[in-house]
Amino acid sequence: MAQDMSFRGSPLRLVSVVKGFHQYVAGINYKLIVSAAIIGGEGRRAKYYEAIVYENLSHVKELVSFRPLLTV
Repeated sequence: MAQDMSFRGSPLRLVSVVKGFHQYVAGINYKLIVSAAIIGGEGRRAKYYEAIVYENLSHVKELVSFRPLLTV
């Protein structure tokens, strides 16, 4: 199922999760490399982004950062 999001005002559609890593701290840090494309961007290729998500001990998740990547 595709997930819609936005980055700097451009609506994005999640294409796939390329890689994922996790680290146990006082909760869990997740580092996800995702492929996403601009919604309605005909002829535009998907680009790669890094998402950092923190999940606390109560299982509440927070997006810490989301940035574009030049390469994977």
